[in-house]
Parts: sequence; C-alpha cells; structure tokens
Amino acid sequence: NNKKYQDYPASTTRRYLVLANTGVGFGGSDDNFSSFGLERLVSAGRGDVRGIELSVQKKSSRIPHYGLFSLTYSESYFTGLDGIKRPGSYDQKWILNLTAGYIFNNEWEASLKFRFATGNPYTPFNPGGTQSIEYYNSRRFASQHSLDIRLDKRWYIGSVSLITYLDIQNVYNRENISGIRWDYQERKVEFETSFGILPSIGISLEF
Repeated sequence: NNKKYQDYPASTTRRYLVLANTGVGFGGSDDNFSSFGLERLVSAGRGDVRGIELSVQKKSSRIPHYGLFSLTYSESYFTGLDGIKRPGSYDQKWILNLTAGYIFNNEWEASLKFRFATGNPYTPFNPGGTQSIEYYNSRRFASQHSLDIRLDKRWYIGSVSLITYLDIQNVYNRENISGIRWDYQERKVEFETSFGILPSIGISLEF
C-alpha cells in the first residue's frame, strides 16, 4: 500500500513544519508549539506513506486453543517548505500483536496478549531547554513491548453466566517511554514512561 498526499498546511516561518504531522495535542513548549500553527500557513506540505500487513488467525475448534497474530511494517514521511523529507511523528516501523488463549473446560480459560512496536521519532532538546530544530524527528524512542495475561472463571446460574477474572497487564514491568519533556527545575531532559505492572480483578455477566 503506497499513498502520497499534498496540499498539507505548512509553516512559512518554521519551514520544516507540516501541521498534519503534529497531531491534535497541546504540547506547548515541549513540542515547540508545533501543534498550534501560530504563524502563516500555506497549502504546500507533502506526505508519503507506505506499508504492508500480515495477519493469521486460529479459531477455537476441537483443539481448544485460539490465537491471532498480526505484523505490520509501515513508513510515513512529511516534507515542509525546506524540501527535507522527515519521518512522521507517529511513524512506528514495526508493530506486532499476538493474542492467544486456551479453554480448559466450560469453566476455566487462560489467555495472553503480547505487543511490540518500534519507538516513535522525537526531537531532542538543546542544553537550555529549547528543541534542536535542526534534528527535528531525527531521534527515536526505544522500542515498546509488554505482555498481559488473564485467567477467567465462569459460574453458571441458570441461563446466566457469571465471569470472574484476574488480569495482569505488563507482567514483566516494562517501562515503555511514551514522551519527552524539559524539566525546568532540574534543567534536564525527562522521559515520560507508561504504567508498569498493573493487576486487576473483575466480574461480568452474560445473559
């Protein structure tokens, strides 16, 4: 799959900036106010996206296990008025998802989910806290991955099924980096990370 886009809003002041590449967040100074477009814009930005996906599914049958595997490779680039093609802010080259489960009997079921993704591009900071625009989206966060496991127990009450479950997300407590910001008090770069291990229990009803 290969798509090309044109006439994206591009900044005439920050000639590297294509507004469609900034998302809809309000990062403020952490992203050099790039998502606001507080300057003159012209419809001259370009985008280039290509990718391929593989998906394989195993449904539960006489063999009581199931699974779903998907693997995606994609590239996204944006070109501003300076003519330099740069990676998209949400460009993750590889994305892998694996879901699998085993049904022991009518009461017990176990499942897992594994996720892996290449880290997103980001712009580093200068020592004073401003972004290094000459290195816009030139760095990349470490790859993200996590494993979730879940155990379900069913209770049958007439035509109603009561399901209790234990779910543990991010079993091996991976601290995936989700963002970067400048700490003005410490005068240094701070990486934002996602939640670590997260256990939960729950109850649901099926009629």
